[in-house]
Amino acid sequence: FKQGRCIMLRQGLITLAKAASQSYPTVLAQSGAPAASQYFLRFYAKGKHKGGVHHTDEPRGESTFDLEKFDHEMHGAIAQLEKEFSSMRSGVATPNMLDHIMVEAYGSKQAMNKVAQVLVKEPQLLNVQVYDPSITDSVVKAIQASDMGLNPQVDKNLLRIVLPKMTKETRQQLSKAAHKMGEDAKVHVRRVRQHAMNHIHKEHKAKIVTDDETKTLEKKVQTLTDSLIKQLDAMTKKKQDFITSA
Repeated sequence: FKQGRCIMLRQGLITLAKAASQSYPTVLAQSGAPAASQYFLRFYAKGKHKGGVHHTDEPRGESTFDLEKFDHEMHGAIAQLEKEFSSMRSGVATPNMLDHIMVEAYGSKQAMNKVAQVLVKEPQLLNVQVYDPSITDSVVKAIQASDMGLNPQVDKNLLRIVLPKMTKETRQQLSKAAHKMGEDAKVHVRRVRQHAMNHIHKEHKAKIVTDDETKTLEKKVQTLTDSLIKQLDAMTKKKQDFITSA
């Protein structure tokens, strides 16, 4: 008889627990169940009980993941590589090929394009017009100290620079240098990608983003990464082809 009552009581509690998952406050109020039983029902109606811990799959908190921020950081590699390639000697004169040279003037280092105007007069001839004649010597020293192998001819504050013809060996060295610059740029992009993925995984672990949201964000980051790596490879190949054919 006692065993039968226990079985009936257990079945009654299970039935009430199932109903409570829909509207347990109303069920409890009408059940007349003791306080201990009501606690039991509330506990199981709110979520699954595993190992004495109440678990929920619902996201909590607000995501701080910003894809545009990581996009901007990745594109920084494109801008930097363009700057490095533009300053590389390639056998053909370009107006920005001296931009990376820093000139000691007015107590600090100044960018070349801040203290002089660089003009292309012929395919292998540059004219550098120094704005302030008093720093002409500093500009000359800065150009000579660069790794471009240039030796300006000075006429007051006007410098004429004849680009030496490149040998086959020089072209090969410059091509290797361009390849390394491209690889360094890709390393930067991949490093930013890893930071982005770490951010996503951290929020997923904290249940701030769901499984589906995590997969979507990972796919967006990977697509962006692949696109930029492809662009960097194309830039590098174009520069190498230009160096070897100039």
